[in-house]
Amino acid sequence: MFTRPFKQLWNCCPYHSKNYLARFQSFEAILSLSSADIERATGLSAGDVNNLKQAVAEAVPKPPVVTALELLKGSGSVVPIRKLSTGCPIIDRHLKGAVYVCTEDAFPNKRLHQVIQHFTRKWSPPRLQQDLANLGDNIFVEHVAEHEGLMFCVHKKIPILLAKGMVKLVIIDSVAALFRCEYGQGETVKRAKHMASFAAHLHKLGHQHNVPIVCVNQVSANLSSNSSQSSVLPALGLSWSNQITCRLMLRRTRQKVALPVQTVGGGRENIECAVRMLEVMFAPHLPPGACAFVVDHQGVSGLE
Repeated sequence: MFTRPFKQLWNCCPYHSKNYLARFQSFEAILSLSSADIERATGLSAGDVNNLKQAVAEAVPKPPVVTALELLKGSGSVVPIRKLSTGCPIIDRHLKGAVYVCTEDAFPNKRLHQVIQHFTRKWSPPRLQQDLANLGDNIFVEHVAEHEGLMFCVHKKIPILLAKGMVKLVIIDSVAALFRCEYGQGETVKRAKHMASFAAHLHKLGHQHNVPIVCVNQVSANLSSNSSQSSVLPALGLSWSNQITCRLMLRRTRQKVALPVQTVGGGRENIECAVRMLEVMFAPHLPPGACAFVVDHQGVSGLE
């Protein structure tokens, strides 16, 4: 229950009629509902609902934002933490949940928890490690094995999470797994139409909720390549290439690098990791380029 009286909302609310808020008894009743639920309950437009929720958010008393640097230094008075901030509003906006749609293998849940443990030990002070250990609770995983299941997930399940503000990233791994195996050689036109409809809906979700959507694709061998061309090509052909706005290529090289790791006994030893490359094939906001990185027990680390 909020300490500030609900009637004081009118001090900052832009509406002159009390009929809109007569259905709600507290700030919590409004903030706990999605925008679509409030629209149905009050008959307000989408813009009016956004103004209403912003007015409620401003009327609710909030403790100050505390950055991780302040906690690490132990500076400042001890106050209830409303939000742990990185100090950058743009990064804070994306530090929320994610949706991971698996169409091939099972989701690597064990690997995820391993990365979370290393992340919390490396980047958080001891008194916050227990809370950050539950970061996996913000990751929603869905397994689909057929085209109909993927369409239902994209059209029904994911929009609900996006509307509630519970996720800020959508990953589909992979798109090619279903579109390559469920269509025969004589169904290329049908497949192209389904891919165009699928991509158009993803673009719509991304623009409506301002979230990035990552679609993992497969590659095929480029049999006609020469020394100046890549040995692989993205799967699904031009039908899919014309739908995307940015393409990144991940590949594993034959190069190895030794990385120091801490052993169980407290000592240190070097292990070899394969060097991988992330290449920008095309993007509207980035020039072509590449960077090297490794994947070890702690997760992904860049190389200079």
